[in-house]
Amino acid sequence: MFAALPRWSRLALMLLGSRLLALVAMVAGSYRPRPDDDLHWVGNDGTFFWDQVPIRVLDVWGRWDTMFYWHIAREGYPALHADGGWVYHAAFFPLFPSMMRGLSEVLFDAEPYLCGVFLAQLFLVGAVVYLDKLVRLDHDERFSELVILCVMAYPGTHFLSCVYPESLALFLAVFGVYCVRTGKWFVAGLACMLAALTRSSGVIMCVPVLYELVRGVPGRWKLFTPKLLIFALPLAAIGFWIAMNQVMFADPLYFVHVQAGWGRKPSFFLEPLLSTTLSLDYHLFTLASVVGVIFAIRKKERPGYIGMAAVNVMLPLSTGMLRGIHRYMASNFPLFVFLARALEHRPRWKAAYVTIGLLLMMGFAYKWGQGHQPN
Repeated sequence: MFAALPRWSRLALMLLGSRLLALVAMVAGSYRPRPDDDLHWVGNDGTFFWDQVPIRVLDVWGRWDTMFYWHIAREGYPALHADGGWVYHAAFFPLFPSMMRGLSEVLFDAEPYLCGVFLAQLFLVGAVVYLDKLVRLDHDERFSELVILCVMAYPGTHFLSCVYPESLALFLAVFGVYCVRTGKWFVAGLACMLAALTRSSGVIMCVPVLYELVRGVPGRWKLFTPKLLIFALPLAAIGFWIAMNQVMFADPLYFVHVQAGWGRKPSFFLEPLLSTTLSLDYHLFTLASVVGVIFAIRKKERPGYIGMAAVNVMLPLSTGMLRGIHRYMASNFPLFVFLARALEHRPRWKAAYVTIGLLLMMGFAYKWGQGHQPN
């Protein structure tokens, strides 16, 4: 019956179905909130504690880091603290909260948080549309649908609908790579520029874009092509952010240095895997991502995809902490292409991944609704 539906209906059902499961799980979790000393709730009405707005089905899309994006959207970045404490807002890049603020202004001062909820869903839809287009440049429609299914069944996919910049990062990555592969190289440069302002790892999407621009016939590279000038755009974006940090915090790399407040620091890339401070799922997600990259190398997948996936995995491994790995990998789209290749001719493996992935996603979403640490 599912296969008989129009193709757009199948994609829409995968998207909406996974969002509904995440929402149900988060709302269920909100009925058993964490104590106030674990997550500082804004208000409560009897047993209903909220963190953003007093509407349960809307409030559950925002927890933890959402507070920073909400505050930046409303008030901008705060000044340095008189006591010398870290201004943690500086770790959060400006594009997503600026969009929240901009949409709020357009909608006559609508609540920025609700604008963030809307934008997260909008960019997720855009990401699915362009991921489908991108995959179909190399594969048939059936394989493309499998890639989308792999994304929607990923255990950390609830982050793609929360008030975080994850869906924006995913959209810019697939849109930018699609544009460069279809000859729209300047638009791809603009996507790279915006990605560099989305989050600290956003600039990594330049890896597959760079590969496509210098790729020539087998055995030859186009190392001196005027198209490489598009990378002046993301470099300008990084320069802008560095300059803003100098103006706001008297430290051009403050957005890097503030990571020390969370215990992040340069380290040997295997060190986080030896840590016992985080639960086992962090290590399993990391190892699964590494296995995905190794599998892609063996199968000789597109080098640009391998490069992007590998750097995205190595970045958290080089900071001494795996926290965030669940959501970072949600926007690492090449991993899902690799996963689809592994599941393509293994229906039992595919059924197992979808079943276990959705159950885990609901479990993580339930904990998110409660107010537990995000991942």
